[in-house]
Amino acid sequence: MELVRGRSLQDLLTTERALPLSRVAQIGLQVLEALSTRCGRLLPMLSAA
Repeated sequence: MELVRGRSLQDLLTTERALPLSRVAQIGLQVLEALSTRCGRLLPMLSAA
């Protein structure tokens, strides 16, 4: 897994204050994908996406 440089979630929330639900879902899926990759397996719901 490669390191992708960008804003931290804390910086994003400090700047934006509130995020649309679609953005929250996108961030959540990115976190799940990173965790599942780190654990060496892809979650079934992510493989269909």
